Amino acid sequence: MSADRIISLGDGSTQRFGLLSPGTASVGVVVLVGGPQYRAGSHRHFVQLARFLAQAGTPCLRFDHAGIGDSSGNNPGNNAGALPDFCALDAEVDLAISALMQAQPQLQGVVLWGLCDGASAALLYMARRNDPRVRGLCLLNPWVRSAQGEARARVQHYYWERLRNPEFWRKLLGGGVGLGALKGWWAARQLARQAAPATPSGATQCYQMQMAQGYQAFAGPRLVQLSGRDHTAREFEAAGELFPLWRNWQSHAGLTLQHYPEADHTFSRRALQQQSFEDLLSWLHSHWPQEARA
Repeated sequence: MSADRIISLGDGSTQRFGLLSPGTASVGVVVLVGGPQYRAGSHRHFVQLARFLAQAGTPCLRFDHAGIGDSSGNNPGNNAGALPDFCALDAEVDLAISALMQAQPQLQGVVLWGLCDGASAALLYMARRNDPRVRGLCLLNPWVRSAQGEARARVQHYYWERLRNPEFWRKLLGGGVGLGALKGWWAARQLARQAAPATPSGATQCYQMQMAQGYQAFAGPRLVQLSGRDHTAREFEAAGELFPLWRNWQSHAGLTLQHYPEADHTFSRRALQQQSFEDLLSWLHSHWPQEARA
């Protein structure tokens, strides 16, 4: 495996930088960072991913978008208005794809890989650009957070687990559970019963529905990896309860869905992280058997 090397993204008006882990395959991977986080990822998750893929021959680019890490300029998230930061990253994603394909001329396309709001940014990009260079999507615990969705996940999973635990009832009867905890459960239950959130003022459609449009419009294969110990994953699984376009997302013909019951949101346990990497590589080889190992 060749050493990582720095590459420049963009037209020169703003200095953006990425780190390329080079490979010989004809399908590469672009790692998307959605929020105010730089290219290494939590506990160097993205570093480990890129080097694992490059070791197997798949080139991988992880980069800092404008205003983050080593890249200069204004963070495009500042222009998102009432929407989350990751809703304004389309130009950054486009530049990253172009930079990777220029640095690795053998590439015929790329897979967009994103964790949490990085996955959300990938789907939003496809909804607006439908870029033919994107051959596949790998989405880990996509972020579809709304107040109602978060409340439903807490009621259905966190509070339900507590109610099933005999220790909870012993504490309750013995005065060990405060009134505040009961009030929290009741407030979450009431919020969970509300309808889907309204679209922010000035936005044409809520970002969750735009993500669903990108998911449905994309014609290529997609890999979804979901953690078992993560409320964000639970919210995504149940997105169809609030957002109509997310209904039946699991029945898409191009979907490969993988569950990791013991994993947390960022796959912080090394063994589980490694398993997700190996599953990704197997998925790449299953869809692009020649290109992935060129």
